[in-house]
Amino acid sequence: LTREEFKEFFTDTFARRIAALLGAHLLTEKIIVPATAMGFNILAEHLQMLKRLDNMLTSTKLEGTGKDIVKRKLKQVVTNKAVRKLVPAVGPILNVAAAGAVMNRLKVEMHLARALDTSDVDPLRT
Repeated sequence: LTREEFKEFFTDTFARRIAALLGAHLLTEKIIVPATAMGFNILAEHLQMLKRLDNMLTSTKLEGTGKDIVKRKLKQVVTNKAVRKLVPAVGPILNVAAAGAVMNRLKVEMHLARALDTSDVDPLRT
């Protein structure tokens, strides 16, 4: 191969692929994961998850001694004032972690890279 042939091959194949992978990574990490985390946060707030858990623990009687122990421990955690103050601060961080895990599991970044890749030969599809 001459230098010009290599340059043409590289730009046609690898440069576009690298740009697609970089774009997909940035799009996923900077936009999709935070937007999903915000959605999780809004959903949890809308459904009033902490209040529902508190109501469930105070209004129902779980059967069995093992379940009673779990119920008591959960009730102690939910009714703890420090935990109630900590949840609004830690909740969004946990939502970001959950959103990142969902995006990784669904392989969103790879699907975006495939969609953004315009090269003729695409080993990402194998």
